[in-house]
Amino acid sequence: MNKKIFLVTNRKLAGDNFYHVLEQAVAGGVGAIILREKDLSTEKLLPIAEKIKEIIGKKDVKLIINSNLEVARAVEADGLHLTFRDFISNGIKWNKTMGVSVHSVKEAVLAQKGGADYLLCGHVFQTDCKKGVEPRGVSYLEEILKKVDIPVIPIGGIDTNTALEIINLPICGIAVMSLLMSSQNPKKHIQDLKLLVK
Repeated sequence: MNKKIFLVTNRKLAGDNFYHVLEQAVAGGVGAIILREKDLSTEKLLPIAEKIKEIIGKKDVKLIINSNLEVARAVEADGLHLTFRDFISNGIKWNKTMGVSVHSVKEAVLAQKGGADYLLCGHVFQTDCKKGVEPRGVSYLEEILKKVDIPVIPIGGIDTNTALEIINLPICGIAVMSLLMSSQNPKKHIQDLKLLVK
């Protein structure tokens, strides 16, 4: 099975290039876009989600909405992504794919027991998004893979160099934010990553 590239959005990194980055990512063959703009209200997030649906068009790219069930339902998103805390405590009802961000082996096991469809596990490598926070490393990822059966997607500091350390693990893809959202050529970055993780 081909591993997918998951693009996690960050409009503050992309600035005015936000939609251009997403267009290029779709053209490059990204597998999914996780719309993660947690500071935005539903009213401001909804038109962004609708625009991304337009960009995706008929391409085989999944749209996953982070944390906002209302927007996910409104745009008929393919998936909903939650923090571990929200997933465990809120009892959100969603009948499509549901992903959960985890930061420990214990959280991974509990998320699987709770019915998560996939796990976003971070942060594996050093990243500017988590300045001053020690990365959890490849061994952390390996431990999670031993304990759960659902798809695992690492995130955090993944680029064409660090990806080499994890591509042979039984992950179902990789999630990337900083590299792509700040890129002048996201299409090429996606294509380079796809060659590594296929």
